[in-house]
This record gives sequence, C-alpha cells and structure tokens, in this order.
Amino acid sequence: MIKASLTTCQKSNQWEVFLMEGETCEPTLVDFEPLFYYNLGLIRLIHKNRFVSFLLYSNKSKKIIGQMILTSKKPRQWISVASLPFGSVNGPVNCPAPALDFLLTTIETWLQSNAQQSLLIKTPSPIYATPSAMDLILKKRRYTLYERKINLHIQLDHRPFVDRISIMEKRRLLKARKAEISSRPLEPRPTPADTYDWLEVHRQMRGYTLSINKKEFCEMLLLFPEHYILFGTELHGKLLALAVAVRVSPSVLFTFLLADDPAYRHFSPQILLYEAAYSYCQNMGIPYLDFGLSLDSTGAYKPSLALFKRRIGGVETFKNDWFKAFDSTSEVI
Repeated sequence: MIKASLTTCQKSNQWEVFLMEGETCEPTLVDFEPLFYYNLGLIRLIHKNRFVSFLLYSNKSKKIIGQMILTSKKPRQWISVASLPFGSVNGPVNCPAPALDFLLTTIETWLQSNAQQSLLIKTPSPIYATPSAMDLILKKRRYTLYERKINLHIQLDHRPFVDRISIMEKRRLLKARKAEISSRPLEPRPTPADTYDWLEVHRQMRGYTLSINKKEFCEMLLLFPEHYILFGTELHGKLLALAVAVRVSPSVLFTFLLADDPAYRHFSPQILLYEAAYSYCQNMGIPYLDFGLSLDSTGAYKPSLALFKRRIGGVETFKNDWFKAFDSTSEVI
C-alpha cells in the first residue's frame, strides 16, 4: 500500500482540508467505512491522473471524517465522480454540516484559484451511508439541481425472494424453475475477458452497448476480485444470463451489468439473476441490494424497466446531480 502525501489547502481551529497525492491514505486515520467507488486505485484506473482528492480532517478526533474526489473529463470542468454511479462526500452519515460546508468552501476556492469553470456533484441514494446533510448544504450553497434520478433497491429481510415479488414475476420464476433453469454465483469464474465478451454480444442483441471498455473491465476484475461478484443463470450447463455485481460497501451490493440470451427470454432468465443476488446478500449479511437506475439504450429513463424492478420488490429513492458554474460561459458536462 502506498501512503499518501498530504498538502494542506485550508485549516481552522476545528478542521483541516488536505489535497491528497498518492494511491491511498493510511486506513487508521479514517473515521468511516470507505466506499469502493472512492478507492483511488479504481479512480486512477479509470481516470489516469485526471483527478484530485480532498480529505476533511477533524482536529478534535484526529481522524479523517470526509473525502471528496473530483475527476476531469473536459478541460476546466470537474465531476464528483465521472464514469461511476455517484461521487459527493464519502464520510459518516452524521458528519457535521459546518464541516461539510468548510470542505466545500475549500474545494470551490481551489477550483476558482486555478481558473476552473464548473463542478458537478453526483450524490448517492440514501441507502449508502454518506453524509445525510449534503443535499441541503449544496442547495444552500446555490448549486442547481440539474437532474434527479430514480434509483431502485430492495432491503433484505428473512423472507425468500419469491415471497417479495409480484404474482406475475412469481409465475415467471416458477416457470423457469420447472424447466430446470437455475442461478448461482459463478465459481470458478469465467475469465474477465470471456465475461466481457459474453456481456457485450448479448447486450448488443438488445441494442445496448457496454459503458466500459474491455481493458478497464478486465483490469478492475483482476485488481479488485473481492469487490466483483458474478452470477449466472444456467440450463444444463448452458449460460442463459450473466450479471456482474459490485460490493460497494459492507452494506450494499450493486447490480452493475446484466445481459441474457434472447433465445430464452420467454423464461425471464434475468429474474433468476436477481434471485441469486438476493440469496447471496442474505447469506453474506448484506442489508441492501441496489438495482440502480432504469435506463434504455440511449441513457434515458425506461419506465418499463423501472416497473419490472418494482415488481421484484424494488423501492424508490433518488440520486441528485448538483451543478455550479464559476463563470458565465460554463455549461453542464
């Protein structure tokens, strides 16, 4: 593990904000459970060197109580975080609002002093244990609510998956089981390259592309195998559907990429993938299964997909994108 080099950006009697350089910070200094999407090894893999990381340090607890990563895909325009489901501040739910405000003031000062144009902050669904005051603070700081996205998840309990879903989906699930179709975590796993190829071919059959290139996908699965879980739906050894899920935190498993063979769509093989992921969460003590957004091949909201996720127990929350321009010529990225 490479320890970080920290440069002080701003300090007060209560807090300090550091600009972090290096791969990661010493874990004993962190006073919260870091989410995987804030792992600088992952960020570096996706964004190379086009990112900065700010740490919020409490002088009282002598701990880091918050982190925000900014990435840049266009000159002078920053996102927290691009190419990942969300960004914003990683920190405890009860992180003090004045501390978060101090962090944002420091970040905005840094951006303006370096003649940067804008900042887009993507806050996560409330199921992720991040500072609860963040949306209110951004509103008070005159960020514009650029987009509010519907996110769906299911909170685990003792009930089996079949008891959580609608009658229609239950019939489909039982029909697949009767045909001896089953689903499970894939162990041993197919290679990352074979996984990518299968997903790409079968998503293209439905008019979808993959949001990540093959090189990055393979590197992620090889570098962080403990965070990526593969589920498969099979009939007599033939793969009918495949899902890649991400262990974002001890509390959340996120369904990242799914695809199925259209020749077997009348058996609804994807519903068995969700059942396998649900059972995995129960066995591992993970309280939330995140279904994510419901988008079509163009990236627009797809009501029919959202309806399906609701029929398998999905509950609605929101992910907000907040935007602030630092000059009059800046547009949302």
